Amino acid sequence: MLLSDGADPLSVLVATVSIGAALLAPALATGAGALVSPPGALLVLWLGPVATAGACALFARGLARVPARTAGTLSLAEPLTATVLGTVVLSEAWSPARAAGGALLAAGLAFSALRSGDTGAARDEPPVAAEPLTEAA
Repeated sequence: MLLSDGADPLSVLVATVSIGAALLAPALATGAGALVSPPGALLVLWLGPVATAGACALFARGLARVPARTAGTLSLAEPLTATVLGTVVLSEAWSPARAAGGALLAAGLAFSALRSGDTGAARDEPPVAAEPLTEAA
């Protein structure tokens, strides 16, 4: 609703994340002992402003610069990217189920990107407004 009324996407994102952080703040008082240690505090400082806020800010800036269709398709690539990075960077075990899921995600992305059958910039142009229907005289 805010975005459709012309609000700045980054401001809406900051407000939403801030409200969420305020709602989760009481959890710190109930058993978040590891987070108040020096390594925990560093982790929070990394995950909060850098990994979450920084990534969201870059994502919001990117959304303003690409067509909705491209943004939607690229957003769907996130689970596949997370799976590959988890396997490569974190050495998570690769299983047949993970391979099948990755293949399905990749196939879905390819289908989504290629399903229109047209090529070039025509796909990224804004739609042309339709003429109003009038009765024939």
